[in-house]
Amino acid sequence: MTVSTAGGTSATSTADQFTYQANLISDPSFETSAVPGGYWRSTLALTSAVAHSGTWSLAQTTTSSHGGWDVDSDPAWYAPISPATTYQASIWVRANQTVKVDLDMNLLTTAGDYDSTVSSAKTTLAANTWTQLTLTGIKPAPGEAYAAIEPHFTKATTGTVIYWHDMSLTSP
Repeated sequence: MTVSTAGGTSATSTADQFTYQANLISDPSFETSAVPGGYWRSTLALTSAVAHSGTWSLAQTTTSSHGGWDVDSDPAWYAPISPATTYQASIWVRANQTVKVDLDMNLLTTAGDYDSTVSSAKTTLAANTWTQLTLTGIKPAPGEAYAAIEPHFTKATTGTVIYWHDMSLTSP
């Protein structure tokens, strides 16, 4: 069996092995969905001007030194999770100026109510460079049935544009 990606096609041999990890986040590259509804101290818009892969990314223009966005107000963006599994979340991010960013994963009950959050360390982005934020070891508690991504920014200059793309939640 071979695997083909943008990087090429694998060789065929008895030693070939690959693992497929399903991404639990709906529309991870913002290709078909609307802009998430929950954001603060910024504006959000889809843009084709800068994308990590695909056609679109989510452009967040800061109106304050700190803020963020989340998807836990819209069940269409929830990712199903299980307390029996450990997860890893990531998102690619780029900004037109130096800014600090971090990634939270909000864990929600079966009713979609907030229960807890797992947070990454803050990362300083170099201007105009794609950086992947990764959050490992997400272990839901009993009763937590959904995860919802929530990226943040700090130390921003008003008018900084932050591009978010290629969200993922997998069980490695």
